[in-house]
Amino acid sequence: SVEPFPMSVSIEKVNSVLGIQVPTDEIIRIMSSLGFSPKADGDRLDLMVPAYRTDIENYPDISEEVIRMYGYEHIRPTMLESARVTAGGLTLKQKTVKALKERLCAEGLFEAVHYSFFSPADLELLGYEEDVPLRRCVRIMNPINEDLSSLRTTLAPSMMRAIERNQKAGTIDGRLFEIARIFVPKALPLTEYPDERDHLVIAAFGEEESFYTMKGLADLTADNLHLSFRYQAGERSFLHPYQTADVFCGETCVGFVGKLAYDVAKELSLRTDVYLCELDLKALYEMSEAAPAPVFEPLPKFPEVKRDLALIMDRKLTAEEVAEAIRKSSKFIRKVELFDVYEGLPIPAGMKSMAYTVTFRPGDEELKAEDVDRYVDKILRSLNREFGITLRA
Repeated sequence: SVEPFPMSVSIEKVNSVLGIQVPTDEIIRIMSSLGFSPKADGDRLDLMVPAYRTDIENYPDISEEVIRMYGYEHIRPTMLESARVTAGGLTLKQKTVKALKERLCAEGLFEAVHYSFFSPADLELLGYEEDVPLRRCVRIMNPINEDLSSLRTTLAPSMMRAIERNQKAGTIDGRLFEIARIFVPKALPLTEYPDERDHLVIAAFGEEESFYTMKGLADLTADNLHLSFRYQAGERSFLHPYQTADVFCGETCVGFVGKLAYDVAKELSLRTDVYLCELDLKALYEMSEAAPAPVFEPLPKFPEVKRDLALIMDRKLTAEEVAEAIRKSSKFIRKVELFDVYEGLPIPAGMKSMAYTVTFRPGDEELKAEDVDRYVDKILRSLNREFGITLRA
C-alpha cells in the first residue's frame, strides 16, 4: 500500500517509555514535522503513519521518534524504586560449589556434564526392584528418544555410561565427577513440582584405583564442607557386596561409596574396576551451614608423638567403630589412622587384628614418655571394657 494508515496511541504510555513528561504540544509539533498528521484528544493521540514508515508498529516506536527529535539530553538517569546497589559477587552456595570443584580438580578429577534425563534401561542396569523409590521417576511427555525419556533420580547411571564410552574410546583409567540435580517426585502422577536436589557423583576407574581411593575422595568432600563422615557396611544392587559402604554425616545417611559389581561391569564391557560415590549435596549444604565455623589453632610448640597399636578384636567390628572409641578416650589425640588388617593364624578363629597409628598432640607442655604411656593404657582399658579388645602380643 502507498496510502498512510491510521494509528492511535496513549500519550501517557509514550511518556512512560521515556521516563519523562514531554509536553503534548511538543509531541504534536514533532510528529507533524515527521509527516504523521497528529491530532490530540485528551490522552489519545491519533496519527496517520506514512506508508513508507513500515518500522512504526506501536507506541514504543512513537516514543523513539519523539525523543529522537526532542533530544536525549532531556533524559535524566534515575534508580528504580525497588533497586538497590550491591557489591555483586557469588552467593555462599556458589562459593561452596566453586571451592569443591577446585578441590576435586586438584586431585586429578575431570568434571563431567550430562543431560538431566536418563533411560528406564539405566534403572534396570542398577538392578533396582520395582518398589525402590528411585524407580519412581518423572517421565517426559515429548522425549528426544527413549534413552532420554525420564528425569534422573540418581547420577550414578550417567557416570557409568560415561566410563563405558571412555573405555570403548581407549581411555582405560581416569577420575570424573559431576555436580547436578536429581528430581524426586512427591507423587505420581505429578500434582506439584518434584523435589530438586543437588547431588555429587565421583567415579574412579583403572588398575591403580581402589575402594580406599573413593573413600579418600569422599572424605576430601567432607573436609571441604567442614564436615566429617563415618562409614558402615551397606548394600546396593549394582555394587560389590563386600566393598560397599553407606556414608553417614551425623545420624543421616547422605550417600554411598563402593565398587561396581562384576555382573554390571561385564554388561557394560568395562575393562577395569570402577569405584563410585554419590552424595546428597543438598543435605550436606544444610549441615555445613548449621555446623560451627572452623577454628584455627596455632601449631604446637612441641613435637607430636605417635604410637602404633595392634589390636585383637571380633571380626565383626568395623575400623570406624574402633577408631571412634580411641578418639573419645583422650583429648590429646589428634588423629587415628588404620594401617593394617590381618586375619589368620596365630589370630584365633572369628577374630582379626587391626593396627592403628595414634597421633598425640601436646598442649602447653611437652608430652613425656610416661604421659603417652598413661594415655595408651587408658585407650586399651576403654577398648577392652567396651568391645573386649586386647593388645596383640
